[in-house]
Amino acid sequence: MTPEEKQIEIEKIYDSVIFPVEHTFEQAYEKLLKYQGKYKKELSEMFTYDLRRIYCGGYYKYEKKQTDIDNDAKSLYLKICDIHFHELDELNKAICYFFKGNNKKVIPCIEELFERIEGYGSGLKPKELDFCQMFLENFKDAYKGFWTDLAKLSKKYDYDENAELCNLMDEFYSCEDNSHAIALLLTFSQIHPSYIIPFELLGYLYANEKMYYNSIQCFEKIRDKNILFYTDYIEFALGWVYGKVKDYKEEEKAYRKCLELSPLYDNALNNLGYCLYKQKKYNDAIEIFKQCIAEKRDLSYAPHNLVRSYIRAGLYEDARKFIAENEFKISKNIIEQLEKKPKNNQKITPAVSDEDDIVDVPDEQAEAEIEVKTKFFEKKSQFSSEKVLEDELTSRLESGQPVFGLNLHIYRKKGDYYGRQYPCADGKWRLDLLCEDKDENLYILELKKDSGYDDAYEQTKQYVDWFEKNKVKRGKKVYGIIVLNSPKKKLIKKVRADDRIRLFEYQIAYKEIT
Repeated sequence: MTPEEKQIEIEKIYDSVIFPVEHTFEQAYEKLLKYQGKYKKELSEMFTYDLRRIYCGGYYKYEKKQTDIDNDAKSLYLKICDIHFHELDELNKAICYFFKGNNKKVIPCIEELFERIEGYGSGLKPKELDFCQMFLENFKDAYKGFWTDLAKLSKKYDYDENAELCNLMDEFYSCEDNSHAIALLLTFSQIHPSYIIPFELLGYLYANEKMYYNSIQCFEKIRDKNILFYTDYIEFALGWVYGKVKDYKEEEKAYRKCLELSPLYDNALNNLGYCLYKQKKYNDAIEIFKQCIAEKRDLSYAPHNLVRSYIRAGLYEDARKFIAENEFKISKNIIEQLEKKPKNNQKITPAVSDEDDIVDVPDEQAEAEIEVKTKFFEKKSQFSSEKVLEDELTSRLESGQPVFGLNLHIYRKKGDYYGRQYPCADGKWRLDLLCEDKDENLYILELKKDSGYDDAYEQTKQYVDWFEKNKVKRGKKVYGIIVLNSPKKKLIKKVRADDRIRLFEYQIAYKEIT
């Protein structure tokens, strides 16, 4: 029997005897304990791998992310490791010690692993994918000192790529908030543009910060090269952020790709249906939501969305029949809408402005989001931070509104960074906003919340000089725009002497409604 034939036989036993699709992890564990046939060791290894994958996969942190299913998988993993501990390889021993909190034995086990790798004598060195599968996926935000010690160990064996990523994760897990983490990852990605993991993490963090175009740019950059997150997750995340910027065609493509890769992916089918709904493809959406209900999936959202689709399609009788024949609790807003409609089905041509007032909660990530609305209090004459000013300008630019008397859009090129918080000069700088006009001339927007920035001109001039030398296309121009409150005469004089840079003063006005 060839190795390939042996592996096929093992997988067949695993899928049919140990872990059929309808079995829970606990049932599979009992089956494995009682199994006395061939390949007991190999089957145990397959099961421990599945358990570890369930517990470790997907997220870049353990804390507050694990469900009861995840923790059950971890518990069973440790039980099997205890039974077969003497047969475990060095990595599984290290993971087992880590999960049990026996941290002193973790690094020595990994050093034994490196010794074994060196023993092969083939010059193999762990690459980024190896780093993720061996360390980042299993240890994530490990105990204090783990990543530093692993970096030192990697350096000892000349595993430079491993060491660089260890140092990155050591700093990453020390970040106080998403903003610091984004700055760190952007700097690293500028210095090491070939790494994939920083862009995966950036895409995730940008989505959390509601910087959706930045998130899209990062996920698109590594769409077919992802390492940390599974491909179906990347496609689902892309669908979600495309939906947030109302690019429904790309949203639909991403959800369809997610379902192609993973037909049972949570909420992907419902989200696809809702994407069709937003495109006013009501009949197509209805079929998707009916499929959700028939397959008993995404039931937190699909019944609501089916009824709202019936309403938009003019199928009022069908909507009432569905509600009457099923026990799903439909939201009060939808019921109130339906009560105002005729009893019988009507033929309807959707209007261009056809909208409803039902808040969309398409998936659990959106459900968990906390909306923080900027508040401006009376007698405030300036923005509270550059971030708020940046948010306001970004909103205008992304919605296509002219700013500064110009028709600009935020810079966006395939394979490059998005123009909001744009990194350049090998991570030395991050621009507030990098924009383009229709002729591909570049505009660097430097935002300050007040007048207390004497270096605003020098800083902007430095950016413009660098872009003229390193970034702008031949025949195109680079301009700087400084935006602040109450500019000083000295700054005004400097800007007037440089025809590449313009200065704008913002104001916040309040008008009482009487």
